[in-house]
Amino acid sequence: MTEDHILLEQRDGKWRISALIDFGDALVGARDYEWIALWFSGLDRDYDELAAFMTAYNPHLKLDGTFFTRAMAFTFLHEFSIDILALTLKALGQPQVTSVQELQALLWEA
Repeated sequence: MTEDHILLEQRDGKWRISALIDFGDALVGARDYEWIALWFSGLDRDYDELAAFMTAYNPHLKLDGTFFTRAMAFTFLHEFSIDILALTLKALGQPQVTSVQELQALLWEA
């Protein structure tokens, strides 16, 4: 889900999600694959928004080291990983990265 997959409507003076659409990427696979576009695009890497989304999606899902390690793996596996990595690292000022763990901390830091 990216920012162009979320439809909003204004009700009672507040913006609320009215629908989610994502037919272009409708694939069968691990749900973790979808967190990549959500994190880097739809939520613009905002941890508080990710936490709120995940709590609504599944209150038992933990945003812990296991979650972020899987998220990093799926970042590499994502169809648009090269673009995601290039754009994110550019936005972060092209930091020097010397390990996968360092890259994970930069990309998925809470």
